[in-house]
Amino acid sequence: MSIFETIKQSLNLIDVARFYGIEVSRNGFTSCLFHNERTPSLKLYSDHFYCYGCGKSGDVIALIAERLNVSQFESAKIIMNDFHLSSDEMRVTATPQVKMSYSEWERQTIRLLNQYLNYLKFFERTYAPKDENEPVNDIWVESIHMISMVEYYLDILIFEPLEVRQEFLQQYTQQLEKIETQLDDYKRNFRLERN
Repeated sequence: MSIFETIKQSLNLIDVARFYGIEVSRNGFTSCLFHNERTPSLKLYSDHFYCYGCGKSGDVIALIAERLNVSQFESAKIIMNDFHLSSDEMRVTATPQVKMSYSEWERQTIRLLNQYLNYLKFFERTYAPKDENEPVNDIWVESIHMISMVEYYLDILIFEPLEVRQEFLQQYTQQLEKIETQLDDYKRNFRLERN
């Protein structure tokens, strides 16, 4: 049996999607990974997915390939490794929120930093004093101080060699957790307006 067949026969697509951080509603819908949308239209079934918005469909390997931005072959290898499958194993059930792979940890961190940077740039534009007599808003000051630091973090995670990126994620875990907490607060209290 090929690794593609092993994965498709051994794993439930919804469990695997949750393992890789895809939020799935009780009725099996999530936001489509293949196009931008406001209302989730990607329906996940136990063995395949279908998007009612863009018409994209496929299996668990195709979904995770898109999620991780890798080829389907790389996707299959990652899934095999993360779920400890070998080609002679049969049914395996995944549990959500199990330890994620390094590559997923790095990708989630990049997404987190990009979202945080979007808020900071929004605050920089929105809360900048209009003239010298206007009081300075704390959130504007924070945005000015944090933008260059977040851009520096992103440069490390995008351009540096693997060893440097791994060391960065290990050493800056606490700072990144604080950023995640701050981002959650921003999402609750501010509506990010797109230009």
